[in-house]
Amino acid sequence: MRQSVDIAKHLGKGLMPGVGGNIWRFWLAATDQKRSTGQPYSMQDETLALLGFRSSTFDPAISLYYRTFDFTQQVSEARGELSSIVRNPNRVSDADIKSAWRMANRKQGRAFEQMRRLVESAEAAGMSRREIAQSLRLSGISQQNINHLLRGSIPKVDLSTNAYRRAESRARVLMGGDAAREVRERYMRTQTLRE
Repeated sequence: MRQSVDIAKHLGKGLMPGVGGNIWRFWLAATDQKRSTGQPYSMQDETLALLGFRSSTFDPAISLYYRTFDFTQQVSEARGELSSIVRNPNRVSDADIKSAWRMANRKQGRAFEQMRRLVESAEAAGMSRREIAQSLRLSGISQQNINHLLRGSIPKVDLSTNAYRRAESRARVLMGGDAAREVRERYMRTQTLRE
């Protein structure tokens, strides 16, 4: 029975027109409910919304926290760009490796630039560097990347030693010793590009 009520509530919220949503949020504010972000619904904001005025607030800590998930994905995709060429079972030239390395660094650079702008906005909104670092850390960003973001620097894409070793082992098991040596040589070439 309880599950049926929950389903009905969920469907009702999804299908209800704009005024119905405003009334629902007004009721949530009246009963001191909180949003999924932990922020309380405000009677003042919801009363204005019933009159057609919806205000929005910028909470830098929450914005920073949620934006870090996009950042982490973009950095991972940048590494994946380079990793895929290192692990490729087909013939790969030095030019292919250099091209993948440049593309990966462009992607990572864009991710760091976008995140740095958000860090600057959080600072301008009153967050301390310590609070910013804590928010970034809570969302899983490495200390090394936090340091780069706070300094405004962009690191070069780097394939971790563990990732390289896994790729080399996978190549050895699936394709033999020659493929594993090729993965090792490609990885070493990516390391020389960093210098």
